[in-house]
Amino acid sequence: MDNKQRVQIKFNQYCGKYQGKDLSLPECKLFREMAFGILRSNHVHLTRIGSSLEEPIRLKKTCKRFSYHLGKEDLHERLSETHISANRYFLSRCRYLIVDGSDISKPFAQKMEGLGRVHDGSTKDISAGYWQLNLIGVNPDTSSTVMATSRLYSYKTKYESPRLSENSLILESIERIDRHIDKKQTVVIDRGGDRRTLIERFLYSERPFIIRQKENRHIEHRGKRKRVDTVGKSVALKYKYNVTRTRGGKRRIHQFSCGAVRVKFPYEHNPDSWKTPLWLVVARRDGKGRCYFLSSIDAKTAQEAVRQVMEGYGCRWRIEEVHRQVKQDYQYESVSLKRYTALRNFNTLFWMTMGFLYQQLEDISLQLIMEFREPIIYTGRLRDLGDFYLYKLSRVVSGLLFSTRIRGSANCQNHNPAQIALCLE
Repeated sequence: MDNKQRVQIKFNQYCGKYQGKDLSLPECKLFREMAFGILRSNHVHLTRIGSSLEEPIRLKKTCKRFSYHLGKEDLHERLSETHISANRYFLSRCRYLIVDGSDISKPFAQKMEGLGRVHDGSTKDISAGYWQLNLIGVNPDTSSTVMATSRLYSYKTKYESPRLSENSLILESIERIDRHIDKKQTVVIDRGGDRRTLIERFLYSERPFIIRQKENRHIEHRGKRKRVDTVGKSVALKYKYNVTRTRGGKRRIHQFSCGAVRVKFPYEHNPDSWKTPLWLVVARRDGKGRCYFLSSIDAKTAQEAVRQVMEGYGCRWRIEEVHRQVKQDYQYESVSLKRYTALRNFNTLFWMTMGFLYQQLEDISLQLIMEFREPIIYTGRLRDLGDFYLYKLSRVVSGLLFSTRIRGSANCQNHNPAQIALCLE
């Protein structure tokens, strides 16, 4: 069996997981066609996605069919529920749940509905666009990344609740995942997640978390309320932790001096504090300042707390790479849909499609890259793949699907692999 057939079988198996759930047959067909078109064209314009299907009807009819389904107001909710339910096994194996926000900048858009003012992380400017909240599941022992859920939102549209906030979306997304799996993963959030609303809700629900702290956050240490930086300066950094980073194709090892101390989180308008004991982990690299992490992990010693916190927060780079790849390889910021409802539904469909690339092909990804007909690794050495090989894998998948055509739908439970491969030619 060649690599093209392997990808075909994997694709049909992935699409088959969503059949027979909360989606109708036309909606399952929509996801199948959109996923195939996105992966094949490496683009997010409906015209390019539709033309990559090579249907015997006019392209205008294909785009009109896409637009009809994308206009359903409740579609993104049902897609998210179906996606989490179909991938609950993979999510349950993840140790950390990474939460991070992103943005879709549309500085030249004028007719798109619900445009707000967002901070462009690339140019550091404020421009028109939309906010995005993404969650992924990761395990430091494997390279697999589970695309948990994604939510596009804007504060300037009638289709969102007036009480919409990023805090409510984060809590809602985590609760949605908890409805499908019993295990509570450790939530990892960057410095932007240092909010009392989130920390208190995590403490109330006994959810383990790792949140990078701002220096002016007040905590309780030895019975007194102090700032995080005040407590952090008194912590002895007696543990060493090595972090390996790859930049420009070269691996570099950075050594951090770390320490940890027991603290508590105080109530806002009450002299008492939460009874749950927390860890404040302090890390400093040579020549750099100190950074602080508040965590409710179940660690018995300071050394164990340092190891778990540094391991969990070190996995956060994966979601940054995901954001970078979808904007580079798939030109995600060039999405052009006038209606806000359609844009929100398309965002969920796109996130589900990325799940195929990040999860379904993990076991054969290296083989696909090494045996691709075009030179992806010019030196022929595996170490030149780098830590994040998905950039190359997206090009390989697009090349393999370029010589195929989508046709019909396959129920993976009732067909053997040889029959499944015939659904794509």
